[in-house]
Amino acid sequence: MTLASTEIDASGAKGGGTIRVGGAQARSVAMDAASTIAADATARGRGGAVTIRSIGTTAVHGLISAQGGPQGGDGGRIETSGPTVDFAG
Repeated sequence: MTLASTEIDASGAKGGGTIRVGGAQARSVAMDAASTIAADATARGRGGAVTIRSIGTTAVHGLISAQGGPQGGDGGRIETSGPTVDFAG
C-alpha cells in the first residue's frame, strides 16, 4: 500500500479519531513526504490514535499528528511498526 500526496484527517473538536493504515496482511506500507495524517483534538479533548504497520517494510516519510486540544487534553498515540521501519527521507 502506498500513500502518495495523501491527506487523511480524523481530527475533531472533542477529540481525534482512529486511523489504521496497513495491518496484519499488508506486505509493505509506504507514506511519502507529501502525505499527512492527523487525528488531533481541535478544541478540548484527547488526541486520537494512528497506526501504520506491515509485515514487511513500513516507510514513513510524511507528517503524522495526534495532538491534544489547545484548550486542554492529552496527546494521542502514534504507532509505526513492521520488521523494517524506514524514516529516512
